[in-house]
Amino acid sequence: MELNFKRTNKLIEIICLSMLFLQFLFIFTFRPYKFSINLPPLIINLFLYLLLSLIFYFSTSPSIILKKFKKPELFGHKSTLSQNQILFYLKKGVLFSGLFKLTILFIPFGLQLITNIFLMISVIFPILFTFIILCLGLYILTVSINYFLKANGFESLTLKQTIIKGLFYYNPDDKRAVVEKQFGIGTTINFASKQGRLILYVIISIPITITLLLLLVMVLSKKL
Repeated sequence: MELNFKRTNKLIEIICLSMLFLQFLFIFTFRPYKFSINLPPLIINLFLYLLLSLIFYFSTSPSIILKKFKKPELFGHKSTLSQNQILFYLKKGVLFSGLFKLTILFIPFGLQLITNIFLMISVIFPILFTFIILCLGLYILTVSINYFLKANGFESLTLKQTIIKGLFYYNPDDKRAVVEKQFGIGTTINFASKQGRLILYVIISIPITITLLLLLVMVLSKKL
Protein backbone atom coordinates (compact mmCIF):
# COMPACT_ATOMS: atom_id res chain seq x y z
CA MET A 1 0.00 0.00 0.00
CA GLU A 2 1.50 3.32 -1.09
CA LEU A 3 0.73 6.22 1.21
CA ASN A 4 1.32 9.83 0.28
CA PHE A 5 1.35 12.14 3.29
CA LYS A 6 3.52 15.03 4.45
CA ARG A 7 5.80 14.28 7.37
CA THR A 8 5.75 17.88 8.53
CA ASN A 9 2.93 20.31 9.27
CA LYS A 10 3.39 23.58 7.41
CA LEU A 11 1.64 25.75 10.01
CA ILE A 12 3.67 24.28 12.88
CA GLU A 13 6.91 24.86 10.97
CA ILE A 14 5.94 28.49 10.32
CA ILE A 15 5.26 29.04 14.03
CA CYS A 16 8.58 27.42 15.00
CA LEU A 17 10.54 29.54 12.53
CA SER A 18 8.66 32.66 13.68
CA MET A 19 9.68 31.87 17.25
CA LEU A 20 13.31 31.61 16.19
CA PHE A 21 13.01 34.88 14.28
CA LEU A 22 11.59 36.63 17.35
CA GLN A 23 14.51 35.37 19.39
CA PHE A 24 16.83 36.77 16.74
CA LEU A 25 15.07 40.14 17.02
CA PHE A 26 15.59 40.11 20.79
CA ILE A 27 19.33 40.09 20.19
CA PHE A 28 19.56 42.99 17.77
CA THR A 29 16.55 45.21 18.43
CA PHE A 30 14.76 44.74 21.75
CA ARG A 31 17.76 44.69 24.06
CA PRO A 32 20.91 44.71 21.90
CA TYR A 33 23.06 45.66 24.87
CA LYS A 34 22.13 42.32 26.47
CA PHE A 35 23.59 40.29 23.63
CA SER A 36 25.10 37.68 25.97
CA ILE A 37 21.71 37.09 27.64
CA ASN A 38 19.74 36.49 24.44
CA LEU A 39 22.28 34.49 22.45
CA PRO A 40 22.30 31.19 24.47
CA PRO A 41 18.50 30.59 24.20
CA LEU A 42 18.67 31.20 20.43
CA ILE A 43 21.56 28.77 19.97
CA ILE A 44 19.80 26.12 22.07
CA ASN A 45 16.58 26.52 20.11
CA LEU A 46 18.33 26.35 16.74
CA PHE A 47 19.98 23.11 17.82
CA LEU A 48 16.69 21.68 19.18
CA TYR A 49 14.78 22.68 16.04
CA LEU A 50 17.25 20.98 13.70
CA LEU A 51 17.58 17.89 15.91
CA LEU A 52 13.85 17.35 16.46
CA SER A 53 13.05 18.09 12.81
CA LEU A 54 15.49 15.40 11.65
CA ILE A 55 14.30 12.88 14.25
CA PHE A 56 10.60 13.30 13.45
CA TYR A 57 11.12 13.45 9.69
CA PHE A 58 12.94 10.12 9.55
CA SER A 59 10.95 8.40 12.32
CA THR A 60 7.60 9.18 10.63
CA SER A 61 8.55 7.35 7.46
CA PRO A 62 5.74 4.93 6.46
CA SER A 63 8.30 2.11 6.33
CA ILE A 64 8.99 2.69 10.06
CA ILE A 65 5.55 3.69 11.33
CA LEU A 66 3.74 0.86 9.54
CA LYS A 67 6.37 -1.84 9.79
CA LYS A 68 5.59 -5.29 11.20
CA PHE A 69 5.33 -5.34 15.00
CA LYS A 70 7.47 -7.75 16.99
CA LYS A 71 4.67 -8.54 19.48
CA PRO A 72 1.41 -7.06 18.14
CA GLU A 73 -0.58 -8.90 20.83
CA LEU A 74 0.79 -6.44 23.41
CA PHE A 75 -1.21 -3.62 21.82
CA GLY A 76 -4.58 -5.37 21.83
CA HIS A 77 -7.05 -6.05 19.05
CA LYS A 78 -5.96 -5.00 15.59
CA SER A 79 -8.56 -3.72 13.13
CA THR A 80 -8.34 -3.64 9.36
CA LEU A 81 -8.28 -0.01 8.24
CA SER A 82 -8.92 1.60 4.90
CA GLN A 83 -6.24 3.76 3.31
CA ASN A 84 -8.19 6.92 4.20
CA GLN A 85 -8.36 5.88 7.85
CA ILE A 86 -4.63 5.18 7.94
CA LEU A 87 -3.86 8.55 6.34
CA PHE A 88 -6.12 10.30 8.86
CA TYR A 89 -4.27 8.79 11.82
CA LEU A 90 -0.85 9.44 10.24
CA LYS A 91 -1.67 13.11 9.64
CA LYS A 92 -2.88 13.48 13.23
CA GLY A 93 0.31 11.85 14.47
CA VAL A 94 2.44 14.23 12.40
CA LEU A 95 0.44 17.20 13.70
CA PHE A 96 1.02 16.28 17.34
CA SER A 97 4.68 15.49 16.65
CA GLY A 98 5.02 19.05 15.39
CA LEU A 99 3.19 20.37 18.46
CA PHE A 100 5.63 18.47 20.66
CA LYS A 101 8.55 20.13 18.88
CA LEU A 102 6.89 23.52 19.28
CA THR A 103 6.36 22.86 23.00
CA ILE A 104 10.03 21.98 23.56
CA LEU A 105 11.19 25.07 21.64
CA PHE A 106 8.97 27.21 23.85
CA ILE A 107 11.09 26.43 26.93
CA PRO A 108 14.21 28.48 25.95
CA PHE A 109 11.94 31.05 24.28
CA GLY A 110 9.84 31.41 27.44
CA LEU A 111 12.90 31.71 29.66
CA GLN A 112 14.19 34.44 27.37
CA LEU A 113 10.90 36.33 27.66
CA ILE A 114 10.92 35.95 31.44
CA THR A 115 14.40 37.43 31.65
CA ASN A 116 13.90 40.27 29.17
CA ILE A 117 10.34 41.41 29.82
CA PHE A 118 9.23 40.24 33.25
CA LEU A 119 12.73 40.37 34.75
CA MET A 120 11.93 37.34 36.90
CA ILE A 121 15.16 35.57 37.73
CA SER A 122 13.96 33.54 40.71
CA VAL A 123 15.16 29.95 40.32
CA ILE A 124 11.90 28.31 41.43
CA PHE A 125 9.65 29.97 38.84
CA PRO A 126 11.74 29.01 35.74
CA ILE A 127 12.13 25.41 36.98
CA LEU A 128 8.37 25.19 37.59
CA PHE A 129 7.76 26.71 34.14
CA THR A 130 10.12 24.15 32.55
CA PHE A 131 8.49 21.24 34.43
CA ILE A 132 4.97 22.26 33.36
CA ILE A 133 5.98 22.65 29.71
CA LEU A 134 7.78 19.29 29.76
CA CYS A 135 4.68 17.59 31.21
CA LEU A 136 2.58 19.18 28.47
CA GLY A 137 5.12 18.04 25.88
CA LEU A 138 5.02 14.49 27.25
CA TYR A 139 1.24 14.44 26.95
CA ILE A 140 1.37 15.74 23.37
CA LEU A 141 4.04 13.16 22.43
CA THR A 142 1.84 10.41 23.90
CA VAL A 143 -1.09 11.57 21.76
CA SER A 144 1.17 11.56 18.69
CA ILE A 145 2.34 7.98 19.33
CA ASN A 146 -1.26 6.95 20.05
CA TYR A 147 -2.31 8.15 16.58
CA PHE A 148 0.62 6.33 14.95
CA LEU A 149 -0.38 3.12 16.74
CA LYS A 150 -3.97 3.62 15.65
CA ALA A 151 -2.72 3.93 12.08
CA ASN A 152 -1.51 0.36 12.52
CA GLY A 153 -5.02 -0.76 13.45
CA PHE A 154 -4.88 -0.55 17.25
CA GLU A 155 -7.82 1.85 17.48
CA SER A 156 -8.87 0.83 21.01
CA LEU A 157 -5.49 1.73 22.52
CA THR A 158 -5.89 4.33 25.29
CA LEU A 159 -3.39 7.04 26.19
CA LYS A 160 -2.47 5.18 29.41
CA GLN A 161 -1.76 2.02 27.44
CA THR A 162 0.23 4.08 24.92
CA ILE A 163 2.49 5.42 27.67
CA ILE A 164 3.28 1.91 28.97
CA LYS A 165 3.46 0.07 25.65
CA GLY A 166 4.33 2.70 23.05
CA LEU A 167 6.13 5.56 24.79
CA PHE A 168 7.79 3.69 27.66
CA TYR A 169 8.44 0.07 28.50
CA TYR A 170 7.44 -1.11 31.98
CA ASN A 171 7.81 -4.80 32.72
CA PRO A 172 8.77 -5.88 36.29
CA ASP A 173 9.28 -9.45 35.04
CA ASP A 174 11.96 -8.29 32.60
CA LYS A 175 15.24 -7.62 34.43
CA ARG A 176 16.90 -5.92 31.45
CA ALA A 177 17.41 -2.14 31.66
CA VAL A 178 17.59 -1.58 27.89
CA VAL A 179 15.31 -3.52 25.52
CA GLU A 180 14.41 -3.43 21.86
CA LYS A 181 11.39 -1.28 21.05
CA GLN A 182 8.13 -3.05 20.27
CA PHE A 183 7.09 -0.07 18.14
CA GLY A 184 9.33 2.13 16.00
CA ILE A 185 13.09 1.78 15.75
CA GLY A 186 15.98 1.47 18.17
CA THR A 187 15.92 0.57 21.84
CA THR A 188 14.09 1.83 24.91
CA ILE A 189 14.41 1.63 28.69
CA ASN A 190 12.62 -0.76 31.01
CA PHE A 191 11.52 1.66 33.72
CA ALA A 192 10.56 -1.22 36.02
CA SER A 193 14.25 -2.08 36.53
CA LYS A 194 16.55 -0.25 38.96
CA GLN A 195 18.94 0.72 36.18
CA GLY A 196 16.02 1.93 34.08
CA ARG A 197 14.75 4.17 36.88
CA LEU A 198 18.26 5.57 37.33
CA ILE A 199 18.36 6.43 33.63
CA LEU A 200 14.92 8.05 34.02
CA TYR A 201 16.21 10.28 36.83
CA VAL A 202 19.18 11.30 34.67
CA ILE A 203 16.86 12.13 31.76
CA ILE A 204 14.65 14.26 34.02
CA SER A 205 17.67 16.07 35.44
CA ILE A 206 18.97 17.09 31.99
CA PRO A 207 16.33 19.78 31.18
CA ILE A 208 16.46 21.04 34.77
CA THR A 209 20.26 21.35 34.55
CA ILE A 210 20.01 23.13 31.20
CA THR A 211 17.45 25.53 32.69
CA LEU A 212 19.70 26.30 35.67
CA LEU A 213 22.76 26.83 33.47
CA LEU A 214 20.77 29.05 31.12
CA LEU A 215 19.52 31.13 34.04
CA LEU A 216 23.04 31.34 35.48
CA VAL A 217 24.36 32.67 32.18
CA MET A 218 21.56 35.23 32.01
CA VAL A 219 22.07 36.37 35.62
CA LEU A 220 25.83 36.68 35.23
CA SER A 221 25.38 38.56 31.96
CA LYS A 222 23.15 41.10 33.70
CA LYS A 223 25.86 41.79 36.26
CA LEU A 224 28.54 42.35 33.64
